[in-house]
Amino acid sequence: MDIIYIKSLSIETVVGLYDWERKIKQNIIFDIEMATDIRRAAASDDIKDTTNYKSISKRLIQFVGDSRY
Repeated sequence: MDIIYIKSLSIETVVGLYDWERKIKQNIIFDIEMATDIRRAAASDDIKDTTNYKSISKRLIQFVGDSRY
């Protein structure tokens, strides 16, 4: 297994228990390690066979940004 790292991904979202916290957005910072098998991409040398960490980051930004914890 290979590891893909996404470091210091900052996402603004609503986090908190108190009313004043629920009215503001706060930054949450993510450090992510993803295990993946890149043998297919290495063999084909085709970008389509790689793990697209940009699309993963965008999806996380959308999901966390739209959430209210």
